[in-house]
Amino acid sequence: MSQIYIMQQENNTPAPQPAFTSWALDMLKEHYGWVSVIAAGLGILNLAIYTHHIGRPDVFMSSLEFGPGLILLWITHLFFFVVLIGSMLFPSLVFAGGLSALRPKPDYAASIVRVLTGLTAFAMLGVVIPIGAAAYRDETASPWWALTVLVVPALCSWFFLHGNIAKTELLTDKLKSWRMLLACVALTGLLGLTALVGIYPALFVTQFYEERGAMGGWGEALFFCFVVMVGSLAPAVGYHNQLLKGKPAQFRGGLFGFGLFAALLILTVPSLLIFPSVVSAKFLGITDREVKRYLIVNEEYPADSLDTQRWSITRSEAKKYLLHGFSLYANGPIVLLCPADLAKLPERELHKYTAQCVPFDESAVKPLDVVEQIPSDDVSGRRR
Repeated sequence: MSQIYIMQQENNTPAPQPAFTSWALDMLKEHYGWVSVIAAGLGILNLAIYTHHIGRPDVFMSSLEFGPGLILLWITHLFFFVVLIGSMLFPSLVFAGGLSALRPKPDYAASIVRVLTGLTAFAMLGVVIPIGAAAYRDETASPWWALTVLVVPALCSWFFLHGNIAKTELLTDKLKSWRMLLACVALTGLLGLTALVGIYPALFVTQFYEERGAMGGWGEALFFCFVVMVGSLAPAVGYHNQLLKGKPAQFRGGLFGFGLFAALLILTVPSLLIFPSVVSAKFLGITDREVKRYLIVNEEYPADSLDTQRWSITRSEAKKYLLHGFSLYANGPIVLLCPADLAKLPERELHKYTAQCVPFDESAVKPLDVVEQIPSDDVSGRRR
């Protein structure tokens, strides 16, 4: 009976929580007030960033409303920021996978990682240099130039393996010539693929590169692309560089590399910070680019104060009227409505025209039904 009782007691014993989860829950429990205040403060900062991005900072203070929405806004912003940065770390994943397969011995891990990182950086120049040369001639580089990323690894792989064959657990001193050839091909493919995948973060840099005008030229933009391509390897380098010090040190090295890469991106392309703000605002419904019909009940903005044709206003009563537009910003007691012809403007150009938008009280705006996107030429032609 005693054995049965002990077994039942063991079965009823809850499974121990992972150390990190337990620590996070304990911290939230003990410091809930401070965590909430910090999260709300970061949510306020995110709203300020977004209102400046759309060119209407004047609505920020009027729309500010303290509540759980600010915490939710920051959590959403943080999620999209991590997803954005994480999606740009594919080169690190490929590079780390290759290093894990190579299994360098702990004593030699740091030197092997440095050499392979240098070879990969030179391979990445095989992408940057042809694109730069074509841009200098006002041409577009052929995609076939991307194959030049294999040149440096192919030339150096045999020398690297021959000099480091005793420093890894995967290779042995007794490799036959055909196996050495296969190892060279594999290493060339690994470094070449890592360099090719590095094009992905470089594309993000060119997409958000606005601070210095039209490619400031192009030489500076390509330099930033190359720096970010190499920087995307930072988490993998930080992780494997600490192989001699054990797993905790490796995780710290990987996290440090992630933070270094994020800081590098923000310093290189500051407008990259705007992207998570815009996406989180759309996700939470703070902004909506769909053109709708709204019923306005407002004394401060009577129908006569607006352009009847542009807003496609239909009068119903003295202080009530219908209009067509979209909600560019809605938070707290403020709804910023814009004319329908601005809905098709690109995100990066919208701030030039938002002075034409009107901030209504939230209680005065009643969205009715979703209507079709109206071309700008048709909006002006609608009857009163």
